[in-house]
Order: sequence, then structure tokens, then C-alpha cells
Amino acid sequence: MYPSFDALPRAAAAPPPVREARRLSVHEVTDLAAFDALAPEWNRLVARTGIPHPFVLHEWLRVWWTCCGAPSGASLHLVTVRAGDELVAAAPMMRDRTRLYGVPLDRIVSMHNDHTPRSEMLVDPAVPEASLALWQALRPAGRRSLLELRELPNHVPVLARFRALADSEGYRTGLWDSNASPYLRIEGTWTDYFSGLSDKLRNNLRRRAKNLARLGEVSHEVVVDGDIHGALEEGLRIEAAGWKGGLGTAVNCHPELVRLYHEFADCAAERGWLRLLFVKVGDRRIAFTYALEYANRLFLVKRGYDPEFATSSPTQLQMQELLRDAFDRRLTAIEFLGDADPWKLDWAPTVRRHQWLHVFPRSLSGRALHAAKYHVLPSLRQHPSFARIRELLVRSGRPSAAKPAAKESQ
Repeated sequence: MYPSFDALPRAAAAPPPVREARRLSVHEVTDLAAFDALAPEWNRLVARTGIPHPFVLHEWLRVWWTCCGAPSGASLHLVTVRAGDELVAAAPMMRDRTRLYGVPLDRIVSMHNDHTPRSEMLVDPAVPEASLALWQALRPAGRRSLLELRELPNHVPVLARFRALADSEGYRTGLWDSNASPYLRIEGTWTDYFSGLSDKLRNNLRRRAKNLARLGEVSHEVVVDGDIHGALEEGLRIEAAGWKGGLGTAVNCHPELVRLYHEFADCAAERGWLRLLFVKVGDRRIAFTYALEYANRLFLVKRGYDPEFATSSPTQLQMQELLRDAFDRRLTAIEFLGDADPWKLDWAPTVRRHQWLHVFPRSLSGRALHAAKYHVLPSLRQHPSFARIRELLVRSGRPSAAKPAAKESQ
């Protein structure tokens, strides 16, 4: 089964029944209509893996592809494995052209961008040999090709399996550490949990709640249906009002992301997953969280607050309320997603680490790129002059070869 996300060990579960060996067949899905036809059995496979998040469901992947994948110029490249007629493994991937340190590459890469909190490869635990079939279909085939698996929880079996297979066949591989995302298992009572938080945090919450109450009646609103698009528009306006809007990283700065969040909101609301959370002072919404409640867990996908109320820390006050509600309703966990920001660690000191796996081609250029990415540049970054040189290049308006422009090159 899929490894437990719990921090504490549990008694070992009985292994899944191993099905009678059947011939495995591998198929490529390259158009959206064919992917749509897979929807029911795709989600049944997700259920059999036990993956406890929504970011590999057909619903999420389809919306993401139409909003972010296809417009980027990539082509759909889903790999499926069947045992007889049954879908037993799948890899949600795409193909594109990229450059790494100036070298053009044909890349097979996860369906992922910065707005995909987590990615996975789907392998039925009763057919573990299907991971070999996936590897054989995805491994780099040309002199200038690259396989890039993104944002995998670092404990998933396929990560170690693919790396071992690559090493055994002479491919150079590298692991890049990505997000360490805080999460909180919901155990015991709210009273016990809250009393265990730091005195500083609890005192700050009391003081800031009083400060906010002086401005008007404070309330917490949850929108799950009705005018979800009007509520989401206001939430994204709040997110863009802060520093993200100034840097151009807010959702509202990118039409394709606005479409992503609105289209998935429709889907999530229909299935009962959507939670648009607001803090209000009087009738004014001042803080916002786009959340998904799935598999008895709450995923905090996107958040923001009105900077006019920054001194009252409305996001922290909202966290207090939603955590209290999670304890009252006996959810399993809160997934904060994203980076391990200090304010998240105040509530949830345990993190879930994610990694990217790069598999380079068996060629001279592949060996050179692997050495540059995983040996030469890491050594240069330790040099005292590195930061200064990078700063000078940025100020001069010239792109720095040492500082990649996109996350996938990190």
C-alpha cells in the first residue's frame, strides 16, 4: 500500500494480494479525448494506490492541462500500463523542449508547475512489477533527452525504484530537494493541542484578536456553494493586494492561473471538496484561503490577506479558527503545502519533504549536464564570490547562468 503519512510508526498492514501474473501492455495517451475516456478507471487506480491527496485525480490533471499544460506548448504524454484489460499503472507526464545550461533537450516531465503542490506516479500495489514497465516507457531514449519527475514525496517507492533502475542501466541521475511542506496530524482535543502551542503564539493571537475586534465585528466565513466565483474573485483580489501582487506572482497576474483556480473550483464544489475561507471585519473580507477537503484532510492551496490589516495577523487568526474546526470535526490532518514558512511551523513543526528526480541520457552531453548540475554548480555556489557575481549580473540586466530563471532548472 501507499506509505503512511503518519509520523508515528504503526503495526505493519497485511500486504496487498498479489494477482496472478498477467502480460503487461504499455500505452501512450496523447490527446485529451482519450484521457477523458480514462477518467473512471484512472480514479479507481488512484483509490487502489491509497494516495491521500487530490492532485493526481483525473479532475485536477484535466483542468491543469487545459489551463497550464497545453497553453505552454507542451504535448500530452500519459503512459498507462494494463494487465489484461485492467489499468494497473499510469504516469501523468508531458513532452516539451527545454534548455539546460544552453543545451537543447527533449524532455519528458511531470504535469506540474508551481501551482501543483504534489505529484505522483500511479502503481497498483498488487502489481508492483508495473513500475518497471513505466520506467521502460519513460527512460531517456536519445542523446539529448531528459526525464524529470517533479514534486514527489521523498518516501514514495517509485522514486527509489526508478533511481535504482536508472543506475543499473548506466543512466546518470540526480535528486533535487524541493519543498518541505508542514502538515499536522489531528489527534486528541483542540484544548490539548492549543495549550501545547508556544506561549508567544497564544499571547499574540489573543492580542491581535482584540486589536481586530476594535475595528468591527470579526467573523469567519466558509463558502462551499452558491456564488463561488464571486467569492473566489474577491479572494484572489485579496491575495494580489499583498506582496505577491507587487512582485507579479499573484494568481491575478496570470490569466491562465485565474482560469485554473476558477475551473477547478467548479469541479471541487460539485464533489464537495471546495472550501473558500474568509476572515471578515463587519461586511469586509480581509483574509482568504482556497482550501480543499479531500480524504478527510484539509489542503491549504492558496492564501492571502489585506495588507491594511497586517498588524492584526488575520491569516494566523484564520488558522486558529480552521484548526479548531478540524479538531471538532475530527479531520485526519491539515496539509499546509508549499514551503516551510516560519508562521506555518508555529502550528505544524512536522514537514513532508519532496524531491525531483532527473535522469540524464547515456551520452557525453548527458554526463556533462549531470556533472554541471550536481557537482560543478553546487561547488560554485559555496564560493564566497558567487552571491556577489550573481548580484552584479542581475543589476546589469544580463541573465545569470548561475541563477536559473525557472524552477525546473534549479
